[in-house]
Amino acid sequence: MNWEELERSRKDAEEKCRSLAKELFPKTRYNVKRAWVVSENPVAPTEFKCMIDFVRKDYSPDIDCESYCEGVENYRECVRNCRDNLKSAIVSSVKVDLNTRSVEESSITGLCEYAWGDPEEDYEEFEKKVKEFEKEFKEIGCDVSGGWIHSHEIASLGYEVEEEYPAICYYHPKKSDSGCKIDDVLKLVEKKI
Repeated sequence: MNWEELERSRKDAEEKCRSLAKELFPKTRYNVKRAWVVSENPVAPTEFKCMIDFVRKDYSPDIDCESYCEGVENYRECVRNCRDNLKSAIVSSVKVDLNTRSVEESSITGLCEYAWGDPEEDYEEFEKKVKEFEKEFKEIGCDVSGGWIHSHEIASLGYEVEEEYPAICYYHPKKSDSGCKIDDVLKLVEKKI
């Protein structure tokens, strides 16, 4: 494949990726920040994956910058930094195979119910709920893991903070054996987190 063919292939893949983003991420529910393609083999890029960065409009992180920074000496700076960091922290990202529509990697913001739990909740009940959550993803062909960041990682108060409930939780569904279609992943995300 010569350079012109590679470039044409990349442009075709980018168009498919933008079309996929437009199809799956309606403006009423999502704000697509960017849709572009990447190649697994940068030396000879013949197969491209679609990367989509987006914000879920119905998702709200568990932090209010003004309240969190209240009483801090450098209040305005704290709030400004918090808001700036929050803008990038709430962006979700998926990497999709353009041929199969399978999710190869992802980091999707959501409620902390399945990643951290509720402090009032019994641990055994939490474990049971997480297993059911993982099972639902397994049924559509995905493995899923979770993670989080705390408020002090978004807004520095200038002093050490004791352990606190996360401000944002992230879920990482990705293809296990087969399946894990982006359409199914988004339906489950909207329903559960």
